[in-house]
Amino acid sequence: MKKLLLSFLGLALVAAACQSVMAPTNSYLAGKQLAAPEPLALRLAATDSLSPAMRSFAQQHDLSALWQGQQGEEYARAGVPTVCAGFFGPDHYRIELVLLNVLRDAHDSLLYHVQGKDRYKKKVTAFSGDIRLQRLRRVYAEYLSSESQEKFARFYTACGEFKFCESGAAAGTFSGAIGIDFWQKPDSSLVVMSFWGNEHRQYANGGQLRLSGRWVSAKTGLHKDLLVGADLEELSREIMPDFNIGERGFMLNPKYAKLGWNEYWGNEEWWADSPKPKLGL
Repeated sequence: MKKLLLSFLGLALVAAACQSVMAPTNSYLAGKQLAAPEPLALRLAATDSLSPAMRSFAQQHDLSALWQGQQGEEYARAGVPTVCAGFFGPDHYRIELVLLNVLRDAHDSLLYHVQGKDRYKKKVTAFSGDIRLQRLRRVYAEYLSSESQEKFARFYTACGEFKFCESGAAAGTFSGAIGIDFWQKPDSSLVVMSFWGNEHRQYANGGQLRLSGRWVSAKTGLHKDLLVGADLEELSREIMPDFNIGERGFMLNPKYAKLGWNEYWGNEEWWADSPKPKLGL
């Protein structure tokens, strides 16, 4: 009887975690204003395969902005988030995710708390959850000499596990792997970027920021596969080889317009509570 009661309590805690998500703000720069997370409710298993050197690097450097896909200070100052677009479900319909706020845990340097929004078929849904850093390693870019990389820049790739719980009546849970490719500038700052090296074994596959996994409906248990990233051109090669038909640039194949890609180049800030004019960079 005691074991049965503990099982019910465990299930209740998991259900409560996905229902009582934090209400996200719409400020891309408000990561440090996140409320304290629910006690261990959404936290991922504390497992990783980091070497001592990489563990030390992760403790010394906050990767919050990198998980958001931040490509430089000018983007941060302009309040422009990185929209991860990609493919959802068996028909590969367009879906978009934005990680609006990411904050490293005060006691666990490998754990990051997230608030964001997703858009699917014009419906915008808030979500909240966690990212746990699991792998991190140095990468050598193919187009730079080893001497240049030692003196001027260092390239890294990192991978983590994510779990994001949506809010609302039709809520579900996103979970899977998140990868980032980034470099450390001479001033020690970190910036997400695309580069090739180390036999193309970066965790974001040369696409800056990449999330792959699945979404599971909290109500029905229905699940759909998910693949989104910051570089749609690079990402599409994994799903639809003929998605890009441009010879010298990225051009969407018109036959995929019916899957939500007809308005891909729209200038709409759908993640904001009130639309704002887009700032030039």
